[in-house]
Amino acid sequence: LGRVGSEMCIRDSLASVGLLGILTLAAWNPEVTSLWPWLVGWLVIAGVVIRQAQRANRGWLQLLALPGTVLAVAAFVLRHGHDRAALHEPDLMLAVAIALAVVAQILSAVIGAASLRGWAEHASAVAAVAALGVAFLLVIDDFSAPMAAAGGVALCGVLVILAATRLGSGSWLLLGLLGTAFVHLVWVSLEANLFAEDSQRVAIIALGIVGATAALFAHWPGLVPSRFADRPLAWTTAALSGVVFFPSLGIAWDERFGSDAIAVVPVALAAVTLAAALRAGRVPVLTEATRRTAQVWLLGVTLSLVSIAIPLQLEKQWITIGWALNGLALIALWRRLDHVGLKHFALLLLGAATVRLVMNPEVLTYLPRGATPILNWVLYTYLVPAAALLASGHLLRGVEAERVRSWEPTVGGQPLGAPLCVSGGILVLFVWVNLAIADVFGTGSSLTITFERLPARDLTTSIAWALFALALLIAGVRTGSRGLRWTSLGLMIVTIAKVFLHDLGELEDLYRVASLLGLAVSLILVSLVYQRFVLGGEPGKDE
Repeated sequence: LGRVGSEMCIRDSLASVGLLGILTLAAWNPEVTSLWPWLVGWLVIAGVVIRQAQRANRGWLQLLALPGTVLAVAAFVLRHGHDRAALHEPDLMLAVAIALAVVAQILSAVIGAASLRGWAEHASAVAAVAALGVAFLLVIDDFSAPMAAAGGVALCGVLVILAATRLGSGSWLLLGLLGTAFVHLVWVSLEANLFAEDSQRVAIIALGIVGATAALFAHWPGLVPSRFADRPLAWTTAALSGVVFFPSLGIAWDERFGSDAIAVVPVALAAVTLAAALRAGRVPVLTEATRRTAQVWLLGVTLSLVSIAIPLQLEKQWITIGWALNGLALIALWRRLDHVGLKHFALLLLGAATVRLVMNPEVLTYLPRGATPILNWVLYTYLVPAAALLASGHLLRGVEAERVRSWEPTVGGQPLGAPLCVSGGILVLFVWVNLAIADVFGTGSSLTITFERLPARDLTTSIAWALFALALLIAGVRTGSRGLRWTSLGLMIVTIAKVFLHDLGELEDLYRVASLLGLAVSLILVSLVYQRFVLGGEPGKDE
């Protein structure tokens, strides 16, 4: 009889859920003009489902009750979003969705049976996320008042945080962070006029709501560490708060205050994550793995935000410079905290910066040529990433071999991080040398590379290549790097071939004879130097 009664409860519950769906479809009718009769029906059905879930001891049915009602409200808003008669008080729609999510939170707290409580907590989290969906629909239809939207979205995020805390779930915390940040970003993007035209007080309050939401997500695991003592994902989520809220705060700041002090945003977020990292280091209940993950992610994001702030203030090519500086900062952090993810993410950033500078010619068309040849934005756009790459290679050298994992790729037993960074730095420097020469001899509003014959430019390029090759040779001798010396030799051979096959083609008569004689003398001297330092078997490291 007990089993039969339980099966009947489940059957009745599923029938109630079906009725909820039917009522939702009925409310889809374009002739519907009011939410309230349908809301009453949905709530009655939700109450029946919750009661039946308790009687049948089937906690999962709670996921279909109040969360289903919030989703029904979302469907109503989606269907009638164009009709101001149906949504005569759109902010009240958001208030209803939030109220339902709050009721779900209360029910999860008062349910006594342990077998039901866990599902009730999940149901409260689903209801809060569904309320975020209602807020999103109201925002994109421009029905919700700006301040109500900002505060409502933040409150939905808080509700997800509370449910995640009771569950001790890093996954729900991450989902709440991403959902809240996304809806806030949509709101800021669509309400830019609020920050540009409305009163300064309203704009500051709105910025404060978004900033406070970011700070809450960043510090929440540290405020209740016992709930997330062995949940590394929760601390990773705390670190990511500074990243995912940066776009919305950046847009809002730029619209209201301009870009003159735009670096304030990443620096402020960096301060928030740094404080969270310091808190994590002092929490005694964390497991060692969780503490390490928390510090690595929080400090990594802190350094990333600071490294972005500097080039962001420069405006020109800040993305590329930010990637390079971020990579260098993460390599420096990796030397303190041996977390392999730090190194590989840093190498990914440095590699992306290298590829963008070397293989993307559009970089040169984003901005006009500088007024002064060489001493312009191209100089720091290339030299700063090159310095970051070379410095990263220096920091990795030696230490990387001691910490290499068995699954990481190696050549001759040596890891590839340091050689790749050094090679990338040299390549970026070489590209800048050629761009600087093109800038000196170029014309027009943008910097372009042409291959037409210009004797003065071609000769300058050849001299620069030869000097660059000699600089690589000197660096290889001083550091004992056989790789640098062989790279130098290869570049020198290419330079000689260019001079012989291309540059001398424009000369005639005695000029060609004199140039060939000078080239022969230079080749003798160069061959002696390379015979001594490259082909002479000098000991060095493959790098």
